[in-house]
Amino acid sequence: RQVYDGAAAAPGGEHGPAGESTRIFAGNLPWAADEQSMKEMFESLGGKVVTVDIAYGEDGRARGFGHVSFTTAEDAAKAVQQLNGADYMGRDLRLDHATERRTPARQPREPFSGPVSGTTIFVKGLDYNMSEDDIRGGLTELFQECGQVSQVRVPMDRETGGHKGYCFIEFSEDGAKAKAMEYDGSEFGGRWLKIDGNVPERTGGGGGG
Repeated sequence: RQVYDGAAAAPGGEHGPAGESTRIFAGNLPWAADEQSMKEMFESLGGKVVTVDIAYGEDGRARGFGHVSFTTAEDAAKAVQQLNGADYMGRDLRLDHATERRTPARQPREPFSGPVSGTTIFVKGLDYNMSEDDIRGGLTELFQECGQVSQVRVPMDRETGGHKGYCFIEFSEDGAKAKAMEYDGSEFGGRWLKIDGNVPERTGGGGGG
């Protein structure tokens, strides 16, 4: 397994898949990740890094993922090929191509098939390399502009120990759900979210009072 310790890596091949993005997704980053050390790591392959964007939480620590942009798609492809799984500050890097949207950016959405009522939305398209905590923190931050997020439920797969690629987000305010539906197609962790508001509410069978 390749370990990055600051030493220059031997330059690899010059080929890269045509049409790929110059931007890659970097996951499983340690809390102490910083732009400068990541830039040095990726440029050790011989390419030129334009920007390193790490997602930070309110506590100032890295949230475990970010994006790196290169001057050429070939350099981006080489980074994914040679450094995916490499050791960075004790964590195995998870790299993937942050390819541009392959579907039309925002197709006219079909009329929502269910009433935008209640306070829960269903979100799928999550990156399997992101941890449960990263998903909770990231989505809470993303949707807080819609209203107060009361809970993010991330179903886990018992066999793999990882999440299932989707989650449920509950809001404290009734109007937040309608605003959250507008985030359908938003980027999160290098992928495009699919949001569905047709979610049965987790209410009891009734009750008086």
